[in-house]
Amino acid sequence: MKKFSALLLFTLLAITSPLACYGSDSPGSEKVVELKFGHVVQPSHPVHQSVAFFSDKVSEYSKGRIKIKIFPARQLGDDISLFQQVQQGSLDMACPSAAPLASFTKIATAFQMPFLGNDFDLNAKLYTSDEFQTLLSGFNEVGVKAFGALQGGMRHLVGSKGFLKSLADLKGVKIRVAETPLLVDLFSALGASPTPMPYGEIYTGLQNKIINAVEMDIPALLVEKQYEVAKYVTLDAHYVWPMIMMMSVNKWNSFSPNDQEIFKKAYFDTIKFDCENLKARNNEAKATLSTKGVQFYEPTKKEVAAYNDAVAGVVKKYCAADKRVAAFVEYAKRVKAGK
Repeated sequence: MKKFSALLLFTLLAITSPLACYGSDSPGSEKVVELKFGHVVQPSHPVHQSVAFFSDKVSEYSKGRIKIKIFPARQLGDDISLFQQVQQGSLDMACPSAAPLASFTKIATAFQMPFLGNDFDLNAKLYTSDEFQTLLSGFNEVGVKAFGALQGGMRHLVGSKGFLKSLADLKGVKIRVAETPLLVDLFSALGASPTPMPYGEIYTGLQNKIINAVEMDIPALLVEKQYEVAKYVTLDAHYVWPMIMMMSVNKWNSFSPNDQEIFKKAYFDTIKFDCENLKARNNEAKATLSTKGVQFYEPTKKEVAAYNDAVAGVVKKYCAADKRVAAFVEYAKRVKAGK
């Protein structure tokens, strides 16, 4: 009888031991992973909506195993701080603006070449290309896994004193730019007086007349309430503001190849949503701003061409600085030309 009892106990343990391991930290575990994702824009901004869409898709494709908790509106820091946290591994994911990342890698300048990627559909095509993934792989050199980008909105010239229709209008204007040499060079070439300033300080900068212009997308002008202190928008569409989707290298490497594919698949779905949502939100924000006294000016082709000619040397300079930037710019030109 004792032998039978011992055999029964052994059998029960053999049957239940796999169940005891299920949900543990052992290989094959179905343990839920929660990731922290930081960004700088308000929850009502299209970028936040795209991040939320991405989060939902990751959860859907992982059957709830991978969950992303979003921290918007600079809760975890500004663009540079978010990048450094991901780089150091103290933050799982973020989508900092490309512009300030040029301080860490030259390839970040490829995203904001003026009057190149200035169309939502064009950028959606560029952001899902093999050439774009090749460019993003350069971020490995600075310790982050960049796997995509979101369109932060079409950038336009916004003045507090009047429209900036021409190079003459821009001459000497104190315009806020992101903290990167590319944008300083760009707006210096246009004759303005570029003033590097963190994103969160733009409103007070305009209010206190530290600056008297900003280059901004229409939805951000609305949700950040900068229209209260700058009401003249010249719709020159000099580029789309890109925000780089990235993850801590160690966190990325902790996922299986199948799970890494989940992030990639969710990203490709998000780009489609991002493009269409931006178009709709841009039109809505423009209509709302019009009711708040904001005025819009559509520059002529000749005026835009003058801007484009003025910055040609800047494009040449940054393409010469890194062959990967030059290669992507040439690819983007071919796509834009329909080749």
